[in-house]
Amino acid sequence: KEESDVVRQYRLNDLEKRREVYESIFNPDIHQALIARGLHRFSHKALQGAIMITFYRDEQRFSQPHQILTLLMDNDRYKVFVDLFNLSTFLIPRSYIPPLTPAMRSHLAYGLP
Repeated sequence: KEESDVVRQYRLNDLEKRREVYESIFNPDIHQALIARGLHRFSHKALQGAIMITFYRDEQRFSQPHQILTLLMDNDRYKVFVDLFNLSTFLIPRSYIPPLTPAMRSHLAYGLP
């Protein structure tokens, strides 16, 4: 029973760490705390941008930026861009990713307001 308590506590701690990482996407203060602890390097906006590029990589506007992010990871021997490797943590099924509205597509394609 003692071993199962240790495993349970380990899993609870892991769950709390994961929750903090997910909350860091939406809360800049939590993100800054993770940067201070050395768990993130990207700024809050850069992380959000990388997530958007990853989610919408099939869209014309994000195809090339996604290729650049992929090349950075391929060439990153020393894990300078550790945040790029951690993007897979945030992957969700495509069915849950909201489609871009026509206005958003137009803005991304042509830079129109």
